[in-house]
Amino acid sequence: GLNYTYPQSEGLGTKVIDNISFELREGEKIGVCGPVGSGKSTLFNLITRVYDPPEQSVFFKGQDICSLEPKVLRKSVAYALQSAQLFSDSIEKNLQFGIDPEPSFEELEKAAKAAEIADDIAQFDKQWQTQIGEKGVRLSGGQKQRLALARIFLRKPPLMLLDDILSAVDNHTEQSLIEYLDQNKQSMIISSHRTSVLRACDRVLLLEKGSIIDEGLFDELAERHPHIREDSH
Repeated sequence: GLNYTYPQSEGLGTKVIDNISFELREGEKIGVCGPVGSGKSTLFNLITRVYDPPEQSVFFKGQDICSLEPKVLRKSVAYALQSAQLFSDSIEKNLQFGIDPEPSFEELEKAAKAAEIADDIAQFDKQWQTQIGEKGVRLSGGQKQRLALARIFLRKPPLMLLDDILSAVDNHTEQSLIEYLDQNKQSMIISSHRTSVLRACDRVLLLEKGSIIDEGLFDELAERHPHIREDSH
């Protein structure tokens, strides 16, 4: 029964999340799709307490997330956005950022291979010591997204939230990443417009105007709502 209205909109009656209810089981992958403005990113921001949800509406392992310290919650829930948060430092330092204890070089290599960024790193003149510039300006959009994925893989969190994180990668890379995510029995919620990504999910939630209007396997949803197949690519 999760409801949410932006504080500045209170009193106007405009809910951005309207009576959403679902449960994510351990090891399950749930896809989320819907038009722009349907509430997908707001939902992710509430799960991670970027916005505070109403008490007794979002639970992690049975605990109301409002009762958890944000630091504790964010160690358990990794959130990767379409626009990767990168820093003006080396590739190595960007991957190690915020991870305690600091990962070994072998762990860095393993995560980079899993995220399909290892070959790109090997081709840079300074490889792992390559300076990527402010906000990763020296990397392509796909490289930024794969670097952000590698950082999440290094953290090994109980729950991963991926917000359109594969939007800038090519089809071959996307397929490899989907296969990796499928083999890695990780609890995930994935927001995407891509048919191939949504098909890899155990079930998909279709959002519209802040509400779940339908759910099921992607192909079942596409039969009932053909526009989602057209919106996906």
